[in-house]
Amino acid sequence: MKQRPILYSTQMVQGLLENRKTMTRRLNGLERMNETPDNWNPYVGDFRIDKKGRLNQKFFNTNGFSDHAICPYGKVGDLLWVKETIKLGAWRSDGRLAFDYKASPELTNTPWVRFIDDDGTRFNNLIERTCNQLHEKGILPDKTANYRWEPGKSPLNWTPSIHMPKAAARIWLKITNIRVERLQDISEEDSKAEGVEHYFRRFKEDCEEGAIIFKNYRDNSIYLNAIHSFRSLWIKINGKDSWKLNPWVWVIEFEKLELEHCESCGTQFPIEIMHCDEDANWFCPECWQALAPAMKAIYDEMVKNGEIEAQEE
Repeated sequence: MKQRPILYSTQMVQGLLENRKTMTRRLNGLERMNETPDNWNPYVGDFRIDKKGRLNQKFFNTNGFSDHAICPYGKVGDLLWVKETIKLGAWRSDGRLAFDYKASPELTNTPWVRFIDDDGTRFNNLIERTCNQLHEKGILPDKTANYRWEPGKSPLNWTPSIHMPKAAARIWLKITNIRVERLQDISEEDSKAEGVEHYFRRFKEDCEEGAIIFKNYRDNSIYLNAIHSFRSLWIKINGKDSWKLNPWVWVIEFEKLELEHCESCGTQFPIEIMHCDEDANWFCPECWQALAPAMKAIYDEMVKNGEIEAQEE
């Protein structure tokens, strides 16, 4: 079970948080096929897993030759941690950080986290860049050398999702299915699963009857079906002619995972990859591995002093 990052726009992060979005369509890894998408077709069911644990899909060309496309997001069962737009909200001298999330402006009390496997260099570099940005904005520390603002009101610039560190990840997804298809083959149900925004509108103010309305992402008007809404979203993200090209896409279905905070670094991780000690404290794999020698030393000392009996391996 491998872990990989995946980028999401602020609107789609909100779809994940509201449980509207349970699948995504991605182009990465299909560049060759999409130079001439009409000339390629996938071998149905013909795929393998490469040495890096990624799905490798075989395609054949109308000219008689074949090629493979590698899905950069992994395979069924792998985990994806979502990279979203953030900014530093607060920090402490002991290395703890708190982030603000653009998709959740209502959050004013986000958890403290630490960079994993950091000797202090990464933290110090981040704080140095942060202080320089604050000075450029004319914001100076108080007499105690601290910067102060209301929780959730950080004056810092937003950091693009591509630069979000894993320590700030608050959404983890588990891949449940992967396939390839042409973009325009999307169904009405899949368009809804892509997380397009919708709501119920009454025909008249005093009427119980109405219809489900879907958002037009290009001009904020409305559609009566989800496919048109998804098309407008795709064009907004990928450009004017991106829908007409009808490219091959990876269709990745997933489930959002339940998370726990690591007792050591504070970062949220899926429970299924974490370790729990006898006191019901949860630890991420990295911190558990780092703590293992110290925990073994304590265990050996307790056995030596007769406090506990040695367990058979």
